[in-house]
Amino acid sequence: MRSGIIIMIFTIFLYFVLFLLFPDKTEIALFKSIHLFEKLLLVLGVIFIFMVINNMFITKEKIQKYFSNSLKGYFISMFSSFIAMGPTYAWYPLLENLKEKGIRESLLIVFLFARSIKIVWLPMMILFFGLKYTILFVLVVSIFSILQGFIYRWFFEK
Repeated sequence: MRSGIIIMIFTIFLYFVLFLLFPDKTEIALFKSIHLFEKLLLVLGVIFIFMVINNMFITKEKIQKYFSNSLKGYFISMFSSFIAMGPTYAWYPLLENLKEKGIRESLLIVFLFARSIKIVWLPMMILFFGLKYTILFVLVVSIFSILQGFIYRWFFEK
């Protein structure tokens, strides 16, 4: 929290200095920043709703049941990333919440690594790159996401 306040104060100071030096360009940058913040508010609102639902329905016991440290847990994590929509940064607060409830970091790594596969985009990928490329891409990303989770587990989780 403290680092966020320091960054905010620094940013305001920087905008003030730049406004004195380049008023036209700084005004344009400020309005673009405000516009970007408005877009992020919608995303943050959706994240808030997901976190409320997550806190209401996802218990520590369910996480331990479905996201165990077995191969099944790794596959569930990987397949859930295939259907997860939206930008990756939007998932960080929800994943942090799941981590607090007991999901292992190695499973989060699998989820984040496999995010490049989206089931809804597979037909478009086949159209642009061909079936062989798409199958190979999905296999390589799937294998290496699970492998990356196991490597993290081997070195950092006891």
